[in-house]
Amino acid sequence: PLADLLTPNAPEAARLTGLRVETPADLEAAARRLQALGPRWVLAKGGHLSGEPVDVLTDGANAYHLPGKRLDAPHNHGSGCLLASACAAGLAQGLALPEAVNRARTLTAQALAYGLPLGRGVGPVNPYAPFARDLARPQVLADLAAAAARLAQEDASLLIPEVMTNLGYAVPYPEGPRDVAAFPGRIIKTAGGLLIPAPPAFGASRHIAAIILTAMATHPDLRSAMNIKFFEGLEDLAPLLHLRVADFDRGQEPPEIKAREGGTLAWGVASVLKAGVPPPDLIYDRGDWGKEPMIRILGPTPMAVAEKALALKTALHAAGRL
Repeated sequence: PLADLLTPNAPEAARLTGLRVETPADLEAAARRLQALGPRWVLAKGGHLSGEPVDVLTDGANAYHLPGKRLDAPHNHGSGCLLASACAAGLAQGLALPEAVNRARTLTAQALAYGLPLGRGVGPVNPYAPFARDLARPQVLADLAAAAARLAQEDASLLIPEVMTNLGYAVPYPEGPRDVAAFPGRIIKTAGGLLIPAPPAFGASRHIAAIILTAMATHPDLRSAMNIKFFEGLEDLAPLLHLRVADFDRGQEPPEIKAREGGTLAWGVASVLKAGVPPPDLIYDRGDWGKEPMIRILGPTPMAVAEKALALKTALHAAGRL
């Protein structure tokens, strides 16, 4: 009776009430019975039930079914404690209880999505993920600008393809293309060297974002990528620079992927990246009808990507291929 909010999961609600809890309707019945024992509100959590998860929030008079999305979250230790603590924090900040619950559920879902594989067995949730994403945004832009300046200083224009180049960098734990920064208008080659028309911005390139987000799905540290022109002999030259190479064939691309704008890049990158296997530094394809052959350089930071590009430039120049 002293509690503002009780947050049992489905098995706990069943044990406390003696009811069978197998469906959202059962969960609501258990939540109402628990609320009648004295707490002002009950949030009964439905993650243990089959199907898509539904939580039930009730103050006794009303009951709200709050749908969620079932996540592939093997590292989920502490999710219930996080949810309750986040609700308490919201109430301490003066939020209405339903608003505190909604904000806590959002935070918990993100923490589950980016659970940490620490120790042995089930790892903990990661409540820092959304805050790390926001805090990183200014540094992402600064790092991109510094790497582009390095490419311009060393005049990497000979590496630029006909469709021009872009260099991208994602924040940690990105949720989509808006969390990947790149250069609006791309990086352009001119007779006087590289031209960077505008400073980096988030959401500036769907194509480079597709490459980075796909790479991060299996290798979260690969947060940066850049496209450069294709050179013959790459597979012989790259090992001399201690760079790993992989390729994909656009001719093997499924028709439904080819029909989707930008789908080829994600498909091609995904086809050569495997979880638990060291990733390539360079991924190339030989093009297709109306598609220029291209190399994509992957790395943890824009400067790491830029240095790989400049190493290629030096090696190609020494080999007489530039």
